[in-house]
Amino acid sequence: MKFGENVKKLRMERELTQGDLAQALSVTPQTVSRWESGQALPDLLLLSDIADYFDRRASRKKLRARPEKAGV
Repeated sequence: MKFGENVKKLRMERELTQGDLAQALSVTPQTVSRWESGQALPDLLLLSDIADYFDRRASRKKLRARPEKAGV
C-alpha cells in the first residue's frame, strides 16, 4: 500500500475530513489531498508528526536507503 492510500485509510477510519487532518498537522487541506492522490509526499519532519498523530511508527526499514549487497 502506498503512503497516500495509508493516510486516506487511517483518516477515514477516524472519520476525519481532509480539513480536520490538515488542521491537526498545520498544513492545508490541499496538501492532504496531494498526499492522498500520490501527487506529493510530506517532508521527513512532518512524516514523524503524521506517524505520531495516527499513533504509528515510521518504519526505519522503509526510510533508509537500500543496503548494499554483501561481498560487492
